[in-house]
Amino acid sequence: MPELTNAPTWFLDPIDGTINFMHSLPYFNISIALMIRKVLVLGIIYNPSNSEFYTATKGKSAFLNGKPIHVSNITGCTEMARYAEDVYYETAIKLTREAAQILRDSINGFKHIKEKLGDWDLVTEYDRQIEDIIIGGLKRAFSNHRFIAEESTGKDLPELTDAPTWIIDPIDGTTNFIHGFPHTCVVIGLAVKKEMVLGIVYNPILEQLFTARKGRGAFLNGKPIQVSKIQALVCMESGFIKVDDLREKMVERIQTIVKAVQGIRTLGVAALTLCYIALGIVEAYYIEGPGISTWDIAAASLIISEAGGVVVDRITGKPIDIMKPRAVAACNERIARDVVRLIREADHRIDMRTK
Repeated sequence: MPELTNAPTWFLDPIDGTINFMHSLPYFNISIALMIRKVLVLGIIYNPSNSEFYTATKGKSAFLNGKPIHVSNITGCTEMARYAEDVYYETAIKLTREAAQILRDSINGFKHIKEKLGDWDLVTEYDRQIEDIIIGGLKRAFSNHRFIAEESTGKDLPELTDAPTWIIDPIDGTTNFIHGFPHTCVVIGLAVKKEMVLGIVYNPILEQLFTARKGRGAFLNGKPIQVSKIQALVCMESGFIKVDDLREKMVERIQTIVKAVQGIRTLGVAALTLCYIALGIVEAYYIEGPGISTWDIAAASLIISEAGGVVVDRITGKPIDIMKPRAVAACNERIARDVVRLIREADHRIDMRTK
């Protein structure tokens, strides 16, 4: 840096926010300032993407697009936190759409398939490809954030800390994807201080983009959604895991539940099915098994709660711990309690038979 003198000196930054600019995130600007006798007398900041033209002249106030502006009177960090959440959201949406294009283009094509935990837990080359796009983009934008993702994390989950942590399932409903069944999706969630603050579930085949931010409601393709107002258990989704030591228990639970509902449907995609509760077309959902993990429920659990529903622990009946995904989700607490009760009744009968 040259020495600053009393002579008029211009300060220029041609692109402030270069990384945002590179990734088409609309938070970058051109900056120009003038100092005379080592005192700032002029400042100009222009964001062409959002048409924001900030100007200030010493002693003559500050302006946005010609209108006077003033600092906030807020004494805390609320607005700053909200701005950060907006940046997180915009970045995640862009990466979700970019990654989902791969899913859309490849669903009916040839796939290399491998088993993970068993023949009911499959992975393709596209799972890793999509995950790399999402994590790579998020790391470039937020280098100090942490990640929990299906393909890179593996079966041993890391501890969830207070640090901003992205929870990612590159393809939820992989078996559906392999067979060209259109119920499959890309899932991205963000936890801050161990609490979900952002959730995105996107099915590019059916063009269903479910989103939620804490305290701001839940949406499908930008339109607000709410859970069903029905107080009785009418339609329920239930996952059926193809695992020998769970089969008897799952069959008993379904036989018990089916007597209390109008119908049971199984789509084979946890996150998307949870979103259907938020949409109001299903009243409850129960899922459990070794193939279900944090990334299957984290983002969608926020979408449900922001739509007015609940997600509880199948054993305790208390609000779900996303690191222990024994999930019962429902449009209200009463129905959630009913499902938990029915599962306990089924398990009790199995225990009595095995004694």
